[in-house]
Amino acid sequence: MLIALFTLLFTVFLSGPEQIFIAPDVEKGIKKHIEDKDRKSKLLKDLKEGKNLIQDFKKEHTKLTKELEKEILSKDFSNERVELLLDSGLSMWKSHHAKFVEGRIAFQNALDTTEWNKIIKKASFPSDKNLKKEDKNNSKKKAAFNESINKTKRMITEQIAIDNNREKALKAFDPFAEKYEKLIDMELELNYRNHEILRNKNTSQEELQEFYDQQLHIRKELFNALYDLITALKDNTTDKEWMKMKKDIAKMIKERRNE
Repeated sequence: MLIALFTLLFTVFLSGPEQIFIAPDVEKGIKKHIEDKDRKSKLLKDLKEGKNLIQDFKKEHTKLTKELEKEILSKDFSNERVELLLDSGLSMWKSHHAKFVEGRIAFQNALDTTEWNKIIKKASFPSDKNLKKEDKNNSKKKAAFNESINKTKRMITEQIAIDNNREKALKAFDPFAEKYEKLIDMELELNYRNHEILRNKNTSQEELQEFYDQQLHIRKELFNALYDLITALKDNTTDKEWMKMKKDIAKMIKERRNE
């Protein structure tokens, strides 16, 4: 069903340089390994500011999903306004990526190599227990995606009565599902454990930005496919069929926002 599928779509994945601010044991490592009280206080403040950047991003993300939900439910639903909202979403991601990179560079410059290795590199590799937990959670996310893809495709097949319209909707759904899976696979794989560029104290601003640009490129492809899918569903359903589908989409977005 569309609810379950779009729930995954509007999940905020934290998969990049910003993970330095929320990695387990970074705060504990600063308190343990930084002896100078003034430096320790400054680093803890910087860490808190990094976490605040993530919270600001989540708030803006929530605001966008509210606007998208409102538009989808609107009687004057407009493909053009949906496209503008998705474009705004890409701009939002890009803007916050730049802030995350700036915060990461400032943080890595504030630590010497020994401190970085003791605090960041150590925190980058989870314990066996946490590793198993992380892998289990990732497997659940991928399983939820596969289940939602199958259910949504079956729903389109069953709910759109006219054969030609159903074929057009499914034709738009397939590239959306493909791009969606590509993004999920990338974001589940992008972490400090798998990428030296994230663990390296001397990683440049350009390298970190390129790391984000890869995500943004796939997200843009996904949003384009999402727009094509919404357009195809709207254009190839009866009023009754479309009303049910857009209510499902809006309900999902609301549920995702309230989690």
